[in-house]
Amino acid sequence: MKKKNNNFGIVQGRLTQSTQLQKFPKNWKNEFALIKKTNLGFIELLDERKINHLNPLTYKDGFKIIEKTIKKYKIKKYSICTDYIINNNLFSKKNKRTLKHVERLINLSIKHKYKIFILPLLEASEINKNNWDLAVKILRDISGKIKNSNIILCLETILSANDLIRLLKKINKKNIKCVFDTGNRVLISNSLKNEILKLNKFIGHVHIKDKNKKNINVILGTGNVNFEEVFYALRKINYKGKFTFETNRGSNPLNTAIFNEVFCNFFMQNTR
Repeated sequence: MKKKNNNFGIVQGRLTQSTQLQKFPKNWKNEFALIKKTNLGFIELLDERKINHLNPLTYKDGFKIIEKTIKKYKIKKYSICTDYIINNNLFSKKNKRTLKHVERLINLSIKHKYKIFILPLLEASEINKNNWDLAVKILRDISGKIKNSNIILCLETILSANDLIRLLKKINKKNIKCVFDTGNRVLISNSLKNEILKLNKFIGHVHIKDKNKKNINVILGTGNVNFEEVFYALRKINYKGKFTFETNRGSNPLNTAIFNEVFCNFFMQNTR
């Protein structure tokens, strides 16, 4: 049996063929069996843009069911991403439903000892000059409520590196960092290496994907991301966190996942 590489994991749904890129798998337990055929160490759990009552993250005792499945297949618990806030504004003054949804998931993630909780501040929850102060306040409040836990909240944004650093310094909490998403950042940056070197200690998690100029998620190595410079920069800042593949599935999701790990491990081991 292969020894698991706990550095690499994959987003839930990417081991199941689908025409929709970000899609919770109907037979979600099957992916925990499939990952045993790879050298990956964990599945990043997905909370969807819309409530899906088939997703165990949404129902009572769902986390316990996930726990049993993880133990059965001996997979590492690590990260959870809530896409719900992409469609639902986390920073709404009037509607606190989204905030309550997120806080519930964070509290359960802490209870079940996950390490990383990802907040994709995109679309409905995108941070801008109009909601900047409110966003800082809400993120500080969330941080304060979980200050005695070991979980790290990681913000995924399309802010420039300078603005992202300004935001994180303004929030000024040790348990809030950022996600560096290679596919998203390549569309807004001239140099991923320089961005990584600049963000440095603020990077708490890395999403691996490749994109072309049309903003299409493509097979690793066929888009615009220079993975040699990405892994060089991550080594330079002594990044010790983990990596989640948020990648194109290819024609065979399982084979693609195996390829992705080999591809990235090559650069990780050979880039100095």
